[in-house]
Amino acid sequence: AEEVQLLQSVLGGQSSSPSADSSLQSKAEGPGVEGRKRRILVLCRFRKHTTQGSNVSELPAWWVEEGRVSSVDVAKGTIGAPAFAFDRVFSHDVGQESVYAQIEHVVHGVVAGTNGSVLCYGQTSAGKTYTMEGPGNSCGSISELWGIIPRALHTVFSDTASATERDEGCENVRFRVQLSMLEIYKEQLRDLLDPSTRSDLRITNGPKGLVEVQGLRRVVAQDLEHALEVFRFGQSHRVVGATNANDRSSRSHSVFIVQVERSSG
Repeated sequence: AEEVQLLQSVLGGQSSSPSADSSLQSKAEGPGVEGRKRRILVLCRFRKHTTQGSNVSELPAWWVEEGRVSSVDVAKGTIGAPAFAFDRVFSHDVGQESVYAQIEHVVHGVVAGTNGSVLCYGQTSAGKTYTMEGPGNSCGSISELWGIIPRALHTVFSDTASATERDEGCENVRFRVQLSMLEIYKEQLRDLLDPSTRSDLRITNGPKGLVEVQGLRRVVAQDLEHALEVFRFGQSHRVVGATNANDRSSRSHSVFIVQVERSSG
């Protein structure tokens, strides 16, 4: 609860652009009345057992029902207490598309002129990279295994193309999409889109009161395929290492930033 309150205070200054497209703004309102009223939603996702061996039960360790999760006593086959409540809970058989559908309104909001963030955290081998990126290079072509980031890029370019077509001949609307990617490893910031340099990256408060990373490279993406290439380049330079649960486990925190600028006239 304290973490959510802190996020609410940080995001409290987000605002929508007065020139935002009305149809994009409606997409950004989120699924359902409750989604439109709240600025922060907390979602929880579970994955299957990954450890092999005779001591691993086939039964799930958690009981998932709507927005609640309870532990399971595998030996007794009973549901324990307490139950933990979230805005939405995804069991291990829920696919990538269903997960993305719950946060897609955040991406629509970015194109419409509203700041938004999607944060993913959990223990080692919980499925963070899979959820955010997908397995390996699955973002190379449209796939049901796409993670949140490649799906978000698809949404961004789909929304900007639709807005440009609607306004063609009226305002001469143009969009500019800039991408940045960094990782935090051993308390150091690394620019994943400019890994060969030792840039002195610093986190500062920008002129508009927003947090910025000075010295971070920004790449203007021409289209979806170019954006995916930029993302894959950053992916390939992340620090990874072998663990007991994953032979290529991400060893750092990564941040992928999409900035959408709209102009007309």
